[in-house]
Amino acid sequence: MKLALIGLFLFNFTAQAGLYMEWEGSNGGKYFYTKGKAKTLTTQGESIIDYNKGLLYQIDRKKKTIQKTDIKSFNDMMQSLSGAIETTNTKKTKKINGKKCHLVTVSFMGNKTHTCEIHYSKLGISKNVFSNFAKDTKKMINNASGFFNLDKGMVPIETVTTVMGKTNRTTLKKVQEKNIPLSTFNLPKGFKHTKAKHNMPTPEQMNKMKDILKKFKLKQ
Repeated sequence: MKLALIGLFLFNFTAQAGLYMEWEGSNGGKYFYTKGKAKTLTTQGESIIDYNKGLLYQIDRKKKTIQKTDIKSFNDMMQSLSGAIETTNTKKTKKINGKKCHLVTVSFMGNKTHTCEIHYSKLGISKNVFSNFAKDTKKMINNASGFFNLDKGMVPIETVTTVMGKTNRTTLKKVQEKNIPLSTFNLPKGFKHTKAKHNMPTPEQMNKMKDILKKFKLKQ
């Protein structure tokens, strides 16, 4: 009995309740989340977010490098652009993999993204796990609700983006609430650590960009 309790304690210490998602399409891949941490594996690469430290790590296993970006810098940039985000709830619905979802259009920097959202409970996600997910998402992007109805408990299960005539469609294939091993979020050992080469735009540069966007809208 004691050994069983010790084993249970060790398991809970090395794993936490979280989410596992599989996406298919242009930006398909696997997504792992537990409170304070997230990991994404796609054809474009691998990334880990440490929400508690406020850091984003982009991992290149071929070059054996880890590029670190301060989330605050990214957040500041997105906050500066908040006025350029327009969200329209179309009141239309469709079915994706047998699940009814609500269509939303997001206009951002001259491009449009069409998402189909569903309430987290319809995906079998508990209130506790979604609450943690929502809080962490807002640490990454303060105005995350500008991109989808996060505050209403909605989760996108399909995203369609058209940029320069090219359409990218990504659809949720699988979602499962389960214990995620904390080792999932460990950084590879022996890799060279670098800082992001690009600098985030300053608030002044963001204001200039927003002015350009306003002129662009008037011309349309």
